[in-house]
Amino acid sequence: MNYLGDNGDGHYGGNSPLPISGEPYALKATGSIQIPTAGAYTFGLSSDDGGRIKIDGTPVMIDDSNHGVADHVGYGQPFRRD
Repeated sequence: MNYLGDNGDGHYGGNSPLPISGEPYALKATGSIQIPTAGAYTFGLSSDDGGRIKIDGTPVMIDDSNHGVADHVGYGQPFRRD
Protein backbone atom coordinates (compact mmCIF):
# COMPACT_ATOMS: atom_id res chain seq x y z
CA MET A 1 0.00 0.00 0.00
CA ASN A 2 1.25 3.45 -0.76
CA TYR A 3 -1.29 6.04 0.27
CA LEU A 4 -0.35 9.68 0.21
CA GLY A 5 -1.81 11.99 2.84
CA ASP A 6 -1.50 15.76 3.09
CA ASN A 7 2.27 15.82 3.38
CA GLY A 8 5.22 14.90 1.17
CA ASP A 9 5.63 12.14 -1.36
CA GLY A 10 5.57 8.46 -0.38
CA HIS A 11 8.54 6.14 -0.68
CA TYR A 12 7.27 4.40 -3.82
CA GLY A 13 5.79 5.44 -7.14
CA GLY A 14 2.07 5.46 -7.86
CA ASN A 15 0.90 7.30 -4.73
CA SER A 16 -2.83 6.82 -4.20
CA PRO A 17 -5.02 9.22 -2.24
CA LEU A 18 -6.30 7.98 1.10
CA PRO A 19 -9.60 6.16 0.54
CA ILE A 20 -11.21 8.13 3.40
CA SER A 21 -10.96 11.63 4.81
CA GLY A 22 -10.95 13.04 8.29
CA GLU A 23 -9.50 11.67 11.51
CA PRO A 24 -9.34 9.35 13.33
CA TYR A 25 -9.23 6.42 10.96
CA ALA A 26 -7.57 3.03 10.66
CA LEU A 27 -6.61 0.91 7.66
CA LYS A 28 -6.08 -2.83 7.67
CA ALA A 29 -4.31 -4.47 4.76
CA THR A 30 -3.69 -8.14 4.20
CA GLY A 31 -1.57 -9.75 1.57
CA SER A 32 1.00 -12.38 0.85
CA ILE A 33 4.73 -12.32 0.34
CA GLN A 34 6.95 -14.71 -1.54
CA ILE A 35 10.23 -15.48 0.19
CA PRO A 36 12.81 -15.88 -2.61
CA THR A 37 15.62 -17.17 -0.40
CA ALA A 38 15.80 -18.45 3.15
CA GLY A 39 17.05 -15.93 5.69
CA ALA A 40 16.13 -13.02 7.94
CA TYR A 41 14.17 -10.13 6.43
CA THR A 42 13.45 -6.55 7.50
CA PHE A 43 9.93 -5.15 7.12
CA GLY A 44 9.11 -1.46 7.25
CA LEU A 45 6.14 0.83 7.69
CA SER A 46 5.90 4.58 7.27
CA SER A 47 2.91 5.88 9.18
CA ASP A 48 1.38 8.76 11.07
CA ASP A 49 0.37 7.74 14.61
CA GLY A 50 1.49 4.16 14.70
CA GLY A 51 0.96 0.83 13.03
CA ARG A 52 1.66 -2.89 13.22
CA ILE A 53 3.05 -5.57 10.96
CA LYS A 54 2.23 -9.23 11.63
CA ILE A 55 3.36 -12.22 9.62
CA ASP A 56 1.40 -15.43 10.13
CA GLY A 57 -0.07 -13.82 13.26
CA THR A 58 3.35 -13.09 14.77
CA PRO A 59 4.09 -9.41 15.52
CA VAL A 60 7.11 -8.21 13.57
CA MET A 61 6.76 -4.46 14.20
CA ILE A 62 4.52 -2.69 16.75
CA ASP A 63 4.31 1.08 17.07
CA ASP A 64 1.51 2.26 19.38
CA SER A 65 2.73 5.84 19.72
CA ASN A 66 1.25 9.11 18.46
CA HIS A 67 3.60 10.97 16.14
CA GLY A 68 3.95 12.59 12.75
CA VAL A 69 4.96 10.60 9.70
CA ALA A 70 7.86 8.33 10.60
CA ASP A 71 9.49 5.12 9.39
CA HIS A 72 9.57 2.06 11.64
CA VAL A 73 11.20 -1.29 10.95
CA GLY A 74 10.79 -4.76 12.34
CA TYR A 75 12.85 -7.87 11.92
CA GLY A 76 11.19 -11.17 11.12
CA GLN A 77 12.46 -14.50 12.30
CA PRO A 78 14.49 -16.34 9.68
CA PHE A 79 12.14 -17.61 7.00
CA ARG A 80 12.43 -20.95 5.27
CA ARG A 81 11.77 -21.26 1.60
CA ASP A 82 9.21 -24.06 1.19
